[in-house]
Amino acid sequence: MIDRARLKKTAKDSLQLRKSSAYLVAAVYVGFLGLTDALIYALTGYDALISKLEEALYVTPELSWPDVLAMAEPIAPLALFFIAALLLYRIASHFCLKGFCLSLARGGDTGLSTFLDGLALFFKVLLLYFLRLVLVFAGFFLFIVPGVYLWYGFRQADYILLDNPRCGVLRCLRQSHRLMRGRRLELFWMDLSFLGWRVIDLAVFYQFSMWLFSLWLAPYSGVTYAGFYLELCALSAQ
Repeated sequence: MIDRARLKKTAKDSLQLRKSSAYLVAAVYVGFLGLTDALIYALTGYDALISKLEEALYVTPELSWPDVLAMAEPIAPLALFFIAALLLYRIASHFCLKGFCLSLARGGDTGLSTFLDGLALFFKVLLLYFLRLVLVFAGFFLFIVPGVYLWYGFRQADYILLDNPRCGVLRCLRQSHRLMRGRRLELFWMDLSFLGWRVIDLAVFYQFSMWLFSLWLAPYSGVTYAGFYLELCALSAQ
């Protein structure tokens, strides 16, 4: 059984050794999330809708759903295009962070360029993301358990692609499924061990409208999960 406490301690030690580069990359990542949040809110008219709702509730405390929908303005096609582009780059940025954390977990290069290296696989990352999403959604459509089973089975696919950039997306998913055989419950417990930190992260975001806590949590959890992947690779090689 993989020792979660040891993985977390190793992650903290790695971050302590590369503190400046780790938090620089985290700041870039969090700053990008904040920027895309602001742009998406502006393009969707979310902020304007909230202002209208506050004014309407001040006058009439009870509002029906038709009233709320009537306040929402339609989103222009060009705005939809930019929203889609921003969401795609958010997917890519998360992949880039995984690549940085994997390098950090291995004791390799940890500069900003390491974080940006993931963009070279931009289109393959998107293909992997959406194929995985379709397969997991199909599993959930059949029943909840198959969806969860597939979701956990495919969790290592990003790391496999990072290690093997020429690997096809289907092969990444198959190899991830093989690595996770008999290890899904361990990864589930790992997820639960971070649940409290995730709640704090969300609370800070809703308080300040910024992912401030992620400056620490993103690299910490990222290096821990990268360490989990490396443990799986070591065990499969035995």
